[in-house]
Amino acid sequence: MRIGAALGVLAGALAVAGTPTAEAHPAPLRLTVDSAAATGDRVNRGLVGVNWDGERPQAVRPLRPGLARVDAQIERLFPDGPELDRDALARLNSSLDAILRAGAEPLVILSYMPPWLADAQPGDPRDRTKLPPRDPQLWGDLVGRVVSELSAGRAARGQRPARRFEVWNEPDWPVFFQDSPQRFLEDVFVPSAAAVAAVEREHRIDLLFGGCACVAPDPLMIVPMVTLARQRGLPLDFVSWHWYANTPFLGPDGREPLGTPEFQQLVDVVFPFWGRRNPVATPASYGDQVGLVREWVRGALAGSGRPMPELVIDEWNLSAGGFDRRMDIHEGAAYDGGVLAEMQKAGLDRSAVFRAVDPAYFADPKVNPSGEEHRGGWGLVTITGRRKPAWWTFWLWRRLAPLVVRSQLESARSDGVWALASRGARRRRLTVLVASFLAEGAHPHELALELSGLPPGRWRIRIRRIDAGHPSARRADRRARRIRRGERLDLELELPAQALVAVELRR
Repeated sequence: MRIGAALGVLAGALAVAGTPTAEAHPAPLRLTVDSAAATGDRVNRGLVGVNWDGERPQAVRPLRPGLARVDAQIERLFPDGPELDRDALARLNSSLDAILRAGAEPLVILSYMPPWLADAQPGDPRDRTKLPPRDPQLWGDLVGRVVSELSAGRAARGQRPARRFEVWNEPDWPVFFQDSPQRFLEDVFVPSAAAVAAVEREHRIDLLFGGCACVAPDPLMIVPMVTLARQRGLPLDFVSWHWYANTPFLGPDGREPLGTPEFQQLVDVVFPFWGRRNPVATPASYGDQVGLVREWVRGALAGSGRPMPELVIDEWNLSAGGFDRRMDIHEGAAYDGGVLAEMQKAGLDRSAVFRAVDPAYFADPKVNPSGEEHRGGWGLVTITGRRKPAWWTFWLWRRLAPLVVRSQLESARSDGVWALASRGARRRRLTVLVASFLAEGAHPHELALELSGLPPGRWRIRIRRIDAGHPSARRADRRARRIRRGERLDLELELPAQALVAVELRR
């Protein structure tokens, strides 16, 4: 088990992120935006994605998420042998239908191992669903049947097919794969990739396959995986990983119930950092990671002629395990805004926040005897469907105009401020999003916003906020201003600590 290696990667990623510190900033921060200077980039709508839990598709439908990541639960599809459980398949298809009704593209995780297929001897204490197969070819056959049912099978029934598949979940993390990385690559990754390729050839249907859904940007897993795909001619259409900014600390506001006592003990051994907040947690880590992974993948593919796969962070949030009440309030919303801006700047292709809805066990009296609705879950909405401030961050991202324009924020990383500006193709819209987040020592800012390059005319201005006094961005402060040719528009804005401000202009 590569516990030391995994934690080493996490520590390295934290070091790359830098160390934001709280400092006094008496002077206003200055943000200049030139609406006439398009950068050539488009606002990436694909950064709005979710991990799917099967509940309340109507809660995320207004966000029009690009991806919705869902587990195939192969161990439930084949519970007793190679015969497919049709009831389990019907439940999975029902989840795919709900995802498609929400306007998202399903990303199906090809995990976990049916216990009867696991390579384990009697008395082996490991979780059999997290082990490699004793027969890799049979595992590939099962994967191929699942992929065929969800893609070509759905298409044959007149349903929209699933086309995007991901091998396993966090195979570099001993909680989710309890054997060596070599066994994962040879006995899980290779037959899974070959099975997807075979379905694609047989049914002449375009499919996308990727991984490794690593627990962190892990070169010890990503580089060998890309190299193996290159050497053996296997598909690898996207490279995926996960990141939670509070890593390596878990559960600052409580402990997540993690199943059996044995499973809980395993987590405690490999991840003993409960009840703390990471003082250097920052959205900047996401941008740094995208650059690192891109270089690793490019190096592994050098000279092969293969195209660059998509880069996808398909699990992210503030805290990976345990409860974190910041995810219920404006603080988590501000963090999410900074992350989206970092991902956009770094050129990430897609992302999926963890998760759409708080876990269903929040309603279990044994877990939550108080019945409290807000307990620091990961969801964008609560178990009753109530929208959290983070939901409104993704709503604001969806409202951004499509074309990124040049902006310059005169700010240091220690300020904890991120900004993105965009306009419409006909220059009748301009949108500016500014997020402020610091894990420790957060403080307010005065923001001097200078807008140039606006066509002359009367402009309607709306300012939306998410902060301690504004849990929703629905209401806007409305203003109006007539702009003469060549005139610059200056706005003085308050940017509270842990806040998000959106400025929307329409001519």
